[in-house]
Amino acid sequence: MTLRKKAIHGAKWSMFQEIISRFLDFFIIIFLARLLDPKDFGITATATIIISAMRPFIAHGLGVAITQRSEIEKKHLDSAFWSTFIVGCLMSVFITISADWWATVFSEPKLSEVLPWLSISVILISLTTVQEAILRRELNFKVYAIRASIGKLIGGGIGIALAFYGFGVWSLVGRYIATSSVSVMLLWGISKWYPSFSFSRKHFRELFSFGIKVTMNDLLVFVNRNADSFLISFFLGSTALGYYNIAYKLMAL
Repeated sequence: MTLRKKAIHGAKWSMFQEIISRFLDFFIIIFLARLLDPKDFGITATATIIISAMRPFIAHGLGVAITQRSEIEKKHLDSAFWSTFIVGCLMSVFITISADWWATVFSEPKLSEVLPWLSISVILISLTTVQEAILRRELNFKVYAIRASIGKLIGGGIGIALAFYGFGVWSLVGRYIATSSVSVMLLWGISKWYPSFSFSRKHFRELFSFGIKVTMNDLLVFVNRNADSFLISFFLGSTALGYYNIAYKLMAL
């Protein structure tokens, strides 16, 4: 298949993912909003801000560096995977240890219980960075779209079921972890590349020199997108953020 055909094929599947994703998100949010208290959304949204703040450091731009590099070797992929995975594990431990501190900062005791569980998703994110970069590099958005849609569907179903049986904020936590877990399992199941136990400083530096610039950009994007939610949670509390979060998601859809 020529590059032109690959690009057109990838664009179609990318559009398919956007449509399905927004369709699923709309109905999942509607069901959950009917079953849960706004404060549940606010607590999860606050926790998600903290988790999202770690994401640029986890991947440190290596995924984008893999995608854009004209020539890629196995040592590039192995080095990127292990550095990302190790940082992801360290970030997960940091979030767990600092959960009580975050609960104090935002005056939300429930955060100390929710954050350790959501920190699992940080490790899951680190397990997909390289595989996702390979798919983007190959313009293989079909696999990308199907995997994301299935993960969102299963995660949403689990979240709604938990909410129906009265699990409150844990319904949203369960949805978040389930979506990430399914996505990881599907991605590893279809991936043609698997890491070997090797790490090359030379190959890592080649990726990192580009990736660090992407990390700085991602941090600025994070601040731009989450400053409002951070301020609402800090000054007005979880309930106010819950109402804002639901309304914002519907507007964004």
